[in-house]
Amino acid sequence: MELFSPPCPCCAQDEVHHHANYMTQAHGLRTILHCRRCDIYFSETFATPLAGLRTPLSRIIEVLKSRTEGMSLNATARTFSVSKNSVIAWERRLSGIKPTKDALCFTP
Repeated sequence: MELFSPPCPCCAQDEVHHHANYMTQAHGLRTILHCRRCDIYFSETFATPLAGLRTPLSRIIEVLKSRTEGMSLNATARTFSVSKNSVIAWERRLSGIKPTKDALCFTP
């Protein structure tokens, strides 16, 4: 049973089902989805900020966390042995992802 199924990027309908799985080099198992209405196949990360990332997400989080804690761009690049351009690109790409208010104020 799928708890979350993204809408089709072509027709925006929810008639999407699991087709197959594949392994990525750094991110583990991913799912290929199939839209029954427009008959296209797409990855679960298609058209998301995570699409096309080659660096493991855990590493990106580690780098961006140090930036939010006050480490300068140059110090971050030196410490984690990454390019300044990569850090800037990750910041721009992932800046729109924010936790929802409900996630912050969860009460059981």
